[in-house]
Amino acid sequence: MRTSTFLQCSILFGVLALRAFGQEPAPSPPPLKPLSPTVESPQPPTEPAQHVPAKKLPFFLILGTVFNENALAFPGVEVRIRRADEKKFRWDGVSNSRGEFAVRVPDGYDYSLLIRVRRYQEETREITTKAGEAQQRVTIRMQLATQEKAGTKK
Repeated sequence: MRTSTFLQCSILFGVLALRAFGQEPAPSPPPLKPLSPTVESPQPPTEPAQHVPAKKLPFFLILGTVFNENALAFPGVEVRIRRADEKKFRWDGVSNSRGEFAVRVPDGYDYSLLIRVRRYQEETREITTKAGEAQQRVTIRMQLATQEKAGTKK
């Protein structure tokens, strides 16, 4: 059994070696031409360089971390974002295993951030992107929902 495996490996190695040696070598690059002595070195520009203003990023980054009532990272929390003047949510996501989320939204609007998970109170935060910043970090600590009616269980 070992002899046949050894023989198969030897044949495979031989085939690969033949293919490698059978290939044509890659063509060599063309020789470099020497510089002629009459060529002058490039001159610096005579006019000063124009300052190009940096482009403002058209997006705003909302970063956040969600914690539970025991101040531990809260994975799987639903994150929804809408413009403050709209009813429909346009962006949504879920917090990762460390309770973190990041959503990129267009710059220049006010936003409403809704954090929601079952058996916890909903948390809402207002985010403004008009302050000139490129991002805003939010930290949210969720609270257990209270039972309004005595004796009811969810």
